[in-house]
Amino acid sequence: LAKDGPVPWSSDDNVTFIAEQTSHHPPIAAFYAECPAKHIQIDGCLWTKSKFLGLSVAVHMIGDATLTLLDHDEHYVITFPSAYGRSILGVPWFEMGGKVSIDCEKTGYSANIEFLTK
Repeated sequence: LAKDGPVPWSSDDNVTFIAEQTSHHPPIAAFYAECPAKHIQIDGCLWTKSKFLGLSVAVHMIGDATLTLLDHDEHYVITFPSAYGRSILGVPWFEMGGKVSIDCEKTGYSANIEFLTK
């Protein structure tokens, strides 16, 4: 986190977010966010695979993000859940589902979270 970083005009108490589509085939997005006041930053990349499931569409989020706690020099790698659009011909609704993992190599901390769908 430095004033000569990606957004040098932002103040320390702001959250700065930058994202860019870095590839078109397949479409891959890269992102970076930081909050200098809290000494936190996150970066990652994400791409999707979609498929139709009858009256629903599933979007599988592939990639991960790394959340860095700068005061502790800890890096947490986080995966993403899938997204589902349900009842796409009626009254549509959306939900997240699937497994997410959070792991820190330095501390050995880890969590596995499962988002259950209806």
